[in-house]
Amino acid sequence: MVNQRDIEKRVNNSTDRQYVLERVSDFENSDDRTQLVSISKELFPYEKKYLPEYKGNCDVLICTVGMREAPIILSLISVKPKKSILLHTQGSEHVADKILTDPDIEKLNIEFEKIEIDDLDAAHNYDVLKNDVLQQIGNRQNVRIDPTAGRKIMGTAVGSFAFFYRIPMIYLHAEEKMGISVPFTGKICDIENPYDYYGDVDMQILKANFDNGYFDAAAEVCEQLRGKVKDLALGKKLDLLQDFILVYCDWDRFLHSSFAPNNKERKDESYLSNRLRSVYADCERYGIKLVSEDDLKQNIEFLEEIENHWKPGTNIVDKFRLFDLFQNAQRRAMQGKYDDATARLYRCLEMCATLLMEKEGVCDINDIDYEKFAVDHGMTEEDLFARFKELSDFDSPRSPPGLNDIMTILQVINVPSAHMYGRMNSSDENGENLRDKRNRSLLAHGTNPITREDYNVLFNGTEKIIASTLGKKDFKQLAIQSDIPTLLI
Repeated sequence: MVNQRDIEKRVNNSTDRQYVLERVSDFENSDDRTQLVSISKELFPYEKKYLPEYKGNCDVLICTVGMREAPIILSLISVKPKKSILLHTQGSEHVADKILTDPDIEKLNIEFEKIEIDDLDAAHNYDVLKNDVLQQIGNRQNVRIDPTAGRKIMGTAVGSFAFFYRIPMIYLHAEEKMGISVPFTGKICDIENPYDYYGDVDMQILKANFDNGYFDAAAEVCEQLRGKVKDLALGKKLDLLQDFILVYCDWDRFLHSSFAPNNKERKDESYLSNRLRSVYADCERYGIKLVSEDDLKQNIEFLEEIENHWKPGTNIVDKFRLFDLFQNAQRRAMQGKYDDATARLYRCLEMCATLLMEKEGVCDINDIDYEKFAVDHGMTEEDLFARFKELSDFDSPRSPPGLNDIMTILQVINVPSAHMYGRMNSSDENGENLRDKRNRSLLAHGTNPITREDYNVLFNGTEKIIASTLGKKDFKQLAIQSDIPTLLI
């Protein structure tokens, strides 16, 4: 049980060494519990004197206090913290007082604080730890929690708290005989935090953030995990996962469409398809699966299309960017950001109007040749504006025309998408149409935020207009290609 060589190495005084070895031998050979207790008490001063010093860095030691002071005294002597917080119950406060008055402890000049917890109420203990302890311990890496003493429920609550908040733990481990610690077998052990090793809880949080479109938050959790996780396989997975998430962060902020005066000056990181393809190749190489392979390929194809349709220094409008913006709006709505989502849907409608006019041969909606447009559709310019006035109560479109102007012109020539827009903007029972609601939103001209109900009406109408503008086949294909996959972690 006892390592004789260890005692000979630790106890450098020959007289003390001889005495300790004899009494430890007596302890090992005895089956009398009373005698075992007596020998343990006799050797306790020697254990304190020759206890190995803890090698870790600890400024604050938090200890649970049970009905025996010995294990806590040994921990304090080994660790030698600057401050110690003693978590005692009403019944063990007298033990905490014994610790404070121990002569060897007094020599260490430790700053002590006593905090009362409960024998059984884990919820209460968690509240005390969070509100009374956590706030005053500073750098948690220079703090250790020792749950050696006290009832099991105390240790469970404190241990769970330590693991969750990533506060390192130690434990005074000693062999026992008939329920009594064997002298000179006690040593301070570091307890590996399973959350640090595998990061299970944080991985769940990371996945929830990513799957709900909070890509920046997912990237932040991933970065924190990369600095903590000790499992090598998971560490490599996190490296790839971070690169993967950052692509979606940049996708969500439309980096693929950022301004540049020419192709040569486009930023390499704006080619998101290349970055995503690189992550995919590394995942294949290491046998790591982050998302469905089919979903990933669809996203790469979609990003390639966006990049291939990029034009220098222009306001790019195409079906890929239109659908990208539409999906982005849905993510904002899923997060409850209805004003943000509405602004994006409104831009989707503007893009639809541009694409519809392009189908009618208009290359620049800011410079429409209305006479030619009218002739191309079998009417005079006067007929066009007369019909425009019937639908809008305005003599002619503004210059340059706004969304409502363009959609009204398209209604004149019976474009289905434009008629959908007209119906969507008919007044409700309150005499307010969706355009009015959008214009009073926080991101337009007003101070009244968009409600979920308002957004849902706008979304349903916009979805129909986009489907009509692009065609149902393209709409369905683009929906598949641009859909953000869920993480398989």
